[in-house]
Amino acid sequence: MDEVWLLPDTTSPEGHWPAAPYLDHLTEVAPQQARTWLAEHAGPVAAAGPEATGALLRLAARPAISLNPQVRTVVSVLTRVEREPGVADGWLLRLAADWAGDIPLAERDEDWIRTVEMLLGAAVRAEHDTDQEIRAAAEGTDRPDDEREERIARLAAGHLPAYEAAQLLVALQRTAYPSSRRLGEGPAHPQLALIRTVLAALLTADVQRTAPAVRHAVVFHRDLDEVALEHPEAFFAPLLARAVLDVAAADARAGVPLAERTAALARQVGKADQRLRDRLLAAHLQQQPQDATPPDTQGADAWWEKATELLPALLTHRPTPEGARLADYLYSNCPPAAAPHLHAHLADAFGPPPDPEELSAYDPTSAGPPPRMWLRMWDWSPVLPEPVLTPWEPVLSLLRHAKPSGPADPRTADPLFQITDSPLPAVDETQAAAIAAEDGPAAAADALAAAPDAGDWRYLMVLRTLIENDPAAWTTAPAEITARLAHPRLRAF
Repeated sequence: MDEVWLLPDTTSPEGHWPAAPYLDHLTEVAPQQARTWLAEHAGPVAAAGPEATGALLRLAARPAISLNPQVRTVVSVLTRVEREPGVADGWLLRLAADWAGDIPLAERDEDWIRTVEMLLGAAVRAEHDTDQEIRAAAEGTDRPDDEREERIARLAAGHLPAYEAAQLLVALQRTAYPSSRRLGEGPAHPQLALIRTVLAALLTADVQRTAPAVRHAVVFHRDLDEVALEHPEAFFAPLLARAVLDVAAADARAGVPLAERTAALARQVGKADQRLRDRLLAAHLQQQPQDATPPDTQGADAWWEKATELLPALLTHRPTPEGARLADYLYSNCPPAAAPHLHAHLADAFGPPPDPEELSAYDPTSAGPPPRMWLRMWDWSPVLPEPVLTPWEPVLSLLRHAKPSGPADPRTADPLFQITDSPLPAVDETQAAAIAAEDGPAAAADALAAAPDAGDWRYLMVLRTLIENDPAAWTTAPAEITARLAHPRLRAF
């Protein structure tokens, strides 16, 4: 093939590529020939400009093309930490995410995994960068309002939308056991250890960017058992945690030893937050009842040893649902011969109860809140065995006077936010589709851009559905449609 006329127009700032439709046709009639040429020329094509880069990513997603090493190189440029995001970047990152989802499970190699890692890492940084700008705007610091609003819009438009990042996370998790209908029931991916490490590293990066003041009380307030990758969350970090736990659960079903399946979690997350690491370990242990057999059963010693080792660290903080369920399980299923040792272990974590003089000296009407250790015992008391509670009964009795209803059940988490309504966007998917069918996609784009809530992220999903349902109509004049989508977040398409 004559590479001169097949290459993009280097005189065009956007990287116009007239030969892209021909190469698209070639991917259907001669995929191996197209793949060879694209692999050899991916570098100069991507360097020509965003239009050529986008076309290259579309071609790479065609069956039998893939270009995993070349796409990895392209994404490494798009996701550089020092790169200032632009509107075109958001569109290209979406195409890269679509490429990742289109690659067959059997072709997802190390280059694919590293590409997904970069895309998700950029999504993590974008969430925190945008949040930082929003907080700074609320505090009225250093930058004019219009300049800050423009930067917030540019950050939002120049990065992968949260729901796309969640779909990409599902793809990475699913790759761990690519040939099984249920995660963990078939052969593992050859790069399973890398997938574990990547997921743990992404969670660690997110946690390190989250302020300690809100990390546990807000971001990870939710019961992790209720988090699902298919459902939206207010923060991305719980979804990352869920992916880590889901792969660990799949490992357990596949018979991977406990130490091996939790090594990346313990090592990576422990660097950023030991308390969160312990919570995730507790979540994994309490989710695996097939491991939780009495300690005198062959093969179960590792589970019981890890669970009892974890207890003191869990008990030094207020209970989480996962830690409380683990403590409850240990107490309920501990064989009689091991119970005294477990009770002593629990009692040591709380230390000695206050003596009568200290107790009588406390005046709840004037002394302020009770000591932290008292409140911790109060919070944990619903899942503690009687021998541990008995020495603390005077404290618990005193606290019951202040709260006769008793402590909340620590095995569940109260909702942090109460959402009462979620109104539909002003122009929903049905309305936009009707306008496009009657007056064309350009008119539908005008309607979306003119909506009073045009910046709402749900319009990204509306646009995605419209394009998927009628790609020919929406890609006939992409420049015109992009120009009509006036809002920066909409123009990310």
